[in-house]
Amino acid sequence: MKAGAQIITLLGLVVGSTGAFAYEFANQSLTSAISELEARGLSVLYSSDLVRPDMQVVREPSGESPRAVLEDITAPHDIAVIEGPGGALLLVRARVTDRTSPQQPATLVEEVVVTASRYAWVRVPQPSLTRLTHDELHLAPNVGDDPMRALARLPGTAGSDLSAQLHIRGGAADELLVRFDGVRLVNPFHLKDFQSIVSALDPALIGAVDLYTGGFPVAFGDRMSGVLDIHPVRPLKSVQGELSLSLYNGSALAAGRFAGGDADWVISARRGNLERVLEWSETDLGEPRYSDLYLHAGFQSAAWMSASINALQFEDDIELADSDAEERATAHYRDRYLWLRVDAHPHESLTGVAVAARTRLESSRSGIAAQPGISSGWLNDQRDFTIDSLQTDWQWRIGQRSMLQFGGELRRSIGRYRYEDEAHFDLLLEVPGASVRSSGSRALDLPRRGDY
Repeated sequence: MKAGAQIITLLGLVVGSTGAFAYEFANQSLTSAISELEARGLSVLYSSDLVRPDMQVVREPSGESPRAVLEDITAPHDIAVIEGPGGALLLVRARVTDRTSPQQPATLVEEVVVTASRYAWVRVPQPSLTRLTHDELHLAPNVGDDPMRALARLPGTAGSDLSAQLHIRGGAADELLVRFDGVRLVNPFHLKDFQSIVSALDPALIGAVDLYTGGFPVAFGDRMSGVLDIHPVRPLKSVQGELSLSLYNGSALAAGRFAGGDADWVISARRGNLERVLEWSETDLGEPRYSDLYLHAGFQSAAWMSASINALQFEDDIELADSDAEERATAHYRDRYLWLRVDAHPHESLTGVAVAARTRLESSRSGIAAQPGISSGWLNDQRDFTIDSLQTDWQWRIGQRSMLQFGGELRRSIGRYRYEDEAHFDLLLEVPGASVRSSGSRALDLPRRGDY
C-alpha cells in the first residue's frame, strides 16, 4: 500500500491502494478521460483542434499503466502518444507507421509552439455537470465516510446535518435521480424511514460521479431537480484490495483482472457500526444495523463488445426506542438489484450500451406506543415491489462535427401495500390536526402495477 493513499480522519482510519482503481471510460468524452489521467499524475499536452469535445472513448482500455490507458483511448481516433518536453506526453495525429509498427521508437518533440486561443461569438449551452473522481471523493471532507455528504458541499446542492439526502436547486430529495452503472437506484440510503442517515454505497465502490445540478440530457429521464450518475470502480491490476475502518463503518473490497486482462471481478462488503456507537455512548436507543454487498464479473467477449453481470444489495435491521421506552419501532429493509450490462462498439462511429435489470424492494415496519393517560396504539406496514427494466443508449458520430444520440427505456413495476393500525386516545386536544375521536383503526391491502 502506498503511504500517499492512507487517509487519516477524525472519525477513523482508511487504508487502501485507491490510485489503483479506474472507472469505466467507455461512452465518456475523451477530454474527460484525459482529465482524470492528468489528475492521477500524468502530464498531457494536446491541441483542442485535435482532441475535440465530441470525441468519446469507444471501448474500455486494457492497459495497466496510465500511459498505456492513454494510448488505448486515443488510438481509435488516430491519435498517437509521443514524448514531449519536460517529461510530458504529447498527443499528435497518428501516421500510418504509428499504427502498423508499434515497435518503432516514438519521436521526441523538443519544442512546443503556443499560440493565442481562438474564441467564438456563438455560445453553445453546456449541462451543469460536475465530475469528481475516486481520489477526490476520498479527500473531500465529510462525516462518516459518506460520498453523498461530500457532494452536499458542491454549488447548487444542499444537505442537512442529520440526513445524507441531497437537495438540488431547492428541490425535494426524491426529485434527484441516482444511477449506479446505468441502473436507477430507487432509494439508495440506509435507515430510510429514520432520516436516511447513511447513503447505501460504499465510497470504495465509486470510481467517479457525474452530478448534474441544472439542465441535464433527456436520456436520463423524468426527474426534476438533477442527476447523480455514479460510475463503479474497475481494477487495473491482477489482484488488489482496500480495507476501511472508521467510527461508522467497516468495509473490505477485493478486485482483479484475469484471462490476459480481458476479464475482471469486484467484490465489496460493508457493515455499519452505529449500534456499537450507541453502546459505547451508553445510550439505550436501540440497535440500528445495516450492511451492503456488491458483486461484479465482466469480460471482453470481442474486440467491439464487453459484457458484465452485477448484483447489489442493501439491508437494514433496526430496533429503536425512546428514552422512557414508551415508544418502540422495528423495521427491516432489503433492496436487491441484479443487472446485465453490454457495451458495444460495432463501428468506429457507433457506440452504445444496453442494460437489463431487475429490482426487488422489500420493507417491513411495526411500532408500538403506550403513553399512560395520553394515548396508546400500534401499526404494521409491509411493502413489496418488483421492477423490471430494459434500457439502451446509442451515439452515432456523423462526420467530424455532428453526433446523433438515440435510445429508449421500458420499465414495468409491480407492488403491494399492506398497512394496518389502531390507536386509542385518553386525552383529546382542541387543536388543528388532532384526533377528535377516542379510538380509530385502518386496514389497507392494495396491489398496484404500472408501465413506463
